[in-house]
Amino acid sequence: MIAAIETHIAAQHAHVKVGTTAVVYYGPDADRPKGETKYPCYVLRRLFSPAPDLARAVPHHEVFEPSTETQTIELPDYYGGGSVEGPASWTVRPAPTPITLDYQFEAQATIRSQANGLFLMHLEALPMPYRVEIEGCWVRIQPHPHRPVIIEEEDAGKPVFRMIQRYEVSNVWIDRLTSYEVLSIAGVDPEFGTE
Repeated sequence: MIAAIETHIAAQHAHVKVGTTAVVYYGPDADRPKGETKYPCYVLRRLFSPAPDLARAVPHHEVFEPSTETQTIELPDYYGGGSVEGPASWTVRPAPTPITLDYQFEAQATIRSQANGLFLMHLEALPMPYRVEIEGCWVRIQPHPHRPVIIEEEDAGKPVFRMIQRYEVSNVWIDRLTSYEVLSIAGVDPEFGTE
């Protein structure tokens, strides 16, 4: 799900252009040689490892998923007769773990006004607070309380202006790895427990 969130953020910025040239986007796993950054660009960085959202966590709950295979159970006359169709089995797994992600988003350019403009276009691409459905979860992206920062640096003799904003991404649910299967009731015995 983390990859899907980062792909969505990249897709939202894919249409941002300077003149007729699309702005280069470097995601958290972007592979590029050191010193070969192309300006202007957007950079998304993961700041920390995912943190569990303890306020939403339900570690002792389980989720039951029915199988696609069905079975039919014949009901005895005692229960009205007829038949009932249902799943042949259930997959039981611990409830997903909610996590919070922290990102730093940067609009980088060699001209200060261009960095400002790129950041404003970023706010058009992801209007805050931003909410989107990804893989069945309504993910929230919101800025950290502090205001965006502009930093002036130098890269290979060129000035570089970086507009920086930190974001918290919440309501992200990660599936647990363990599960087991439970078979459904195979039939009804009206004599059970009557002795």
